[in-house]
Amino acid sequence: MVLNELAEKLTKAMAKIIRTTKVDQKVVESLVNEITSALEEADVNQDILSGLRSKITKRIIDHGEDEHLQQYLTQVVCEEITSVLDPGIAPYVPNPRKPNVVAFYGLQGQGKTTTCAKYGAYFKKRGWRVGVVCCDTFRAGAFDQLKQNCNSVKLPFYGSYAEKDPVKLAKNGVEHFTKLGFNLIILDTSGRHRQSEDLLQEMKLIDSTVKPDDRIFVVDSSIGQAVFDQANAFKKAVNIGSIILTKMDGSTRSGGALAAVSACKAPIVFIGTGEKFDQFEPFHAESFVSKLMGFGDFRGMIDAAMTSGVDHKKNAQVLSKMMEGEFSFEDFKVQIEQINKMGPMDKIMEMIPGMQQIAKVYGFDDDKEGTVAIGRWLNMMNSMTRAEMKSSPTILMKDGYDRRVLRIARGSGYTVDRVRDFFKYAKQFSEQTKKFGQHQYGQNFKQMLNMQNQMGDGGQMNPQQMQQMQQMMKQMGGAGGMPNIPGLQPGADPHQAVAQLRQMGLLPEDQSQMKKMKKVMQGRK
Repeated sequence: MVLNELAEKLTKAMAKIIRTTKVDQKVVESLVNEITSALEEADVNQDILSGLRSKITKRIIDHGEDEHLQQYLTQVVCEEITSVLDPGIAPYVPNPRKPNVVAFYGLQGQGKTTTCAKYGAYFKKRGWRVGVVCCDTFRAGAFDQLKQNCNSVKLPFYGSYAEKDPVKLAKNGVEHFTKLGFNLIILDTSGRHRQSEDLLQEMKLIDSTVKPDDRIFVVDSSIGQAVFDQANAFKKAVNIGSIILTKMDGSTRSGGALAAVSACKAPIVFIGTGEKFDQFEPFHAESFVSKLMGFGDFRGMIDAAMTSGVDHKKNAQVLSKMMEGEFSFEDFKVQIEQINKMGPMDKIMEMIPGMQQIAKVYGFDDDKEGTVAIGRWLNMMNSMTRAEMKSSPTILMKDGYDRRVLRIARGSGYTVDRVRDFFKYAKQFSEQTKKFGQHQYGQNFKQMLNMQNQMGDGGQMNPQQMQQMQQMMKQMGGAGGMPNIPGLQPGADPHQAVAQLRQMGLLPEDQSQMKKMKKVMQGRK
C-alpha cells in the first residue's frame, strides 16, 4: 500500500469513531485534529487542511446528534478527503475506434520514459494496439532506454538515432502507427532538469504539430506540494489534461503531491507504486481514500477481476461445490489457477479491509511465499492421476497413502514431507470452505456465485454484471463497497479479526495451525 504511514494514522483515527459509543463535539474535534495532523505530516497544504477542517465540522454540526451520527461522521470524513484529491474534472477517455495520440511531458528524472511503457502495457493488456514514439533527442541514451522498456513489455516502438528534430519524430511516429491501424500512440517527449524556455518551446511545437488527444504531465510525488507550481507551469504551456504521479511508494510527502494536483485542476489518472512495469495503478479518488481509510477497494478488485482472464462462471461453479462440501483436487487446482491470474497476493489483500494488518501480524505479508507455494502445489497436482484429481484429500489420505505420497514426490521432484504437508493443507482448506458455506456470510456469498453462474458462455463479466455484483456487496453492508465483517473494520485488533475469520471458517480453528501454514508456504518444516 502506498502512503503506509498516513494510512495507518487515518485508520487508527477512524477506528476510534467506530469503537466510540457516543459521538459528541469533543469526539468530532479530536477526530478532525488527528486527521488534519496526519495529512499535514504528509505535506498537504495548510489552506487545503483549513478548508477540510471547516467542511467536516460544519457538516457534522448541521446534521445534529442522532443514532446515526457515528455512521454519518465516517461517511463525511471519507467524502471530504476524497474531494481534496478529486478536482471534479473528468480525464480524457481514449476511444478504441480511432487512433488516440497521448503526449507525455515532464522534467528529466521524473520517470517519464518508464511510465510511458507502464501506461502502454496497461492498455495493451486490455486489448489496445499500442505504439510508443521516442521524441527525446536531448538526453543521451533516451532511445535506447525506451527500446529496452518497450521490449520488456512487448510494445512496438518508433524512433531514430539520426533524426535530431523532436517535432519531426513526433509527426512521423504518429503517421507510422496510424497507417498500421494502432489505436493508442504514446509520445515520449524530452525533459530538462528545470523548466527552461527551450523545453517549453519544444513542447508547444510538438503539441501544435501532432495535436494530441491527451497531454499527460508526469511528476515525481516525492516533491510533495511543490507539484502544484510545476504542474501549473506545464499546464500554461500545453494545457495539460491529466497527471501521473510516480514513486508513490518511496516518500512520506506523496499525500501533499496528491492534494496539490487536485488544486491545480488536473485529474490524476495513474500512480506509479514501484519500479516494476506492473506496479502501476489507475487512480480513482474515492477508491484510493476507501483503501487509505481501511475500508478496502472493491473497484480495484472489479478491475483486477475483469482484466485477469479469470473465467468467472467456472470459478463460481467450483466455489459453490466446495462450499457445499464437494471438494476435489481437480476443483482445488482450478481455484488456485484462477486466484493466480488475479495478480500478486499482496495487492489483492490490500483491497480487502483489515487483511494487510492480519497478514503482517501473522507473517503472510511476503507475496513471494504464496507464489512459491502455489507453484509447488500445482506441480504436485500435475503428478497425480486422473482418479486422484477427482477425489478428495480425506479419501486419498487413507488407503495407500504412503505409496501415493512417495509416487507424487518422485513425479514432482519434492520431498515426501512437502507432499504430506500439501495434503494436510488441502484437507484443511476443504473443511474451512465447507464451514464458510454454512455461515451467514457464506450464504450471502453463495447468492453472488449463483449470479455468476447465470452468465453466458465465456465466463467474463460485463460492466452491468459487475455493477450488480457491487450492489449485492453493498447490501451486505460496509464502506468502500466491501462486506461489513466486524473483525475486519478499520483499526480492528488483528487477533480479534483472526478470531472472527476463524469463526466464519476462513482460518484454521487451531492458532498453532497459522504457524504451521506459514512453514508450509515457505517450504520448511
